[in-house]
Amino acid sequence: MNPVITANEVELEFDDDRTARDETRVRSVRSRVRTRKRNHRWSLRSRALFAALVASLMLTVFISLVLSLRMLSLSEENDELRHQNELRDAELTQVRPELERLRADVTELIAKRLPGLRQLVLDQVVPIDDYYLRNVMFTLVKRGKRAGYEYHLTLSNDTLQMVLPRVNIYLFDRHGVHIGSARIGGTGEHVEEVPDLGPGETVTKVGLVTIGEGEEEPVFFRVRVAEPYTAEERESPNPQR
Repeated sequence: MNPVITANEVELEFDDDRTARDETRVRSVRSRVRTRKRNHRWSLRSRALFAALVASLMLTVFISLVLSLRMLSLSEENDELRHQNELRDAELTQVRPELERLRADVTELIAKRLPGLRQLVLDQVVPIDDYYLRNVMFTLVKRGKRAGYEYHLTLSNDTLQMVLPRVNIYLFDRHGVHIGSARIGGTGEHVEEVPDLGPGETVTKVGLVTIGEGEEEPVFFRVRVAEPYTAEERESPNPQR
């Protein structure tokens, strides 16, 4: 016998199909909603990244512009300084001969006023050959704020008698003003001792001439060498020299 399908069963089967279609539609809608939300989130993130990229590019362009303007300004300042240096060099070139002439005139006048004056050049041996003094050399020595000038004297006795050297050193500034001195040998206060020179003996005497604080640096020097003073004359109760 064929089963008999009632109207209620048909209606129940129809309802089941409609419920299944509804559930499928709901799942589809939910899937589309989730997809839209995900796409929306990616869209917001993309916009934020794009905005950050644009801001970074604008900042880079601004910094590049500022640096370019600064470099242009520095280049103009450098050109101006170079131009001023060129003008100054040109002026110095024009006045240098006159300055040299004036310096020579001053040196000549000072030399006439102070016979025996010599130009002081550091670390240069200056021949003297006066009695027992063969040469002298000066070296700059710093002691705190004060400057000293170390002298190196070469003394040689070419006689057959023992002698006692006596040398006076005077330093002068560029105006010919006496600013320092040293006494080597002889008697008295502030005298640098020096040994007697035997026949054929050569020694080097080193000492210091101190320049007062605030004084100009020495430009000239003068050396005065006393006539040889023998040991017999030194021991004499009434030395002639």
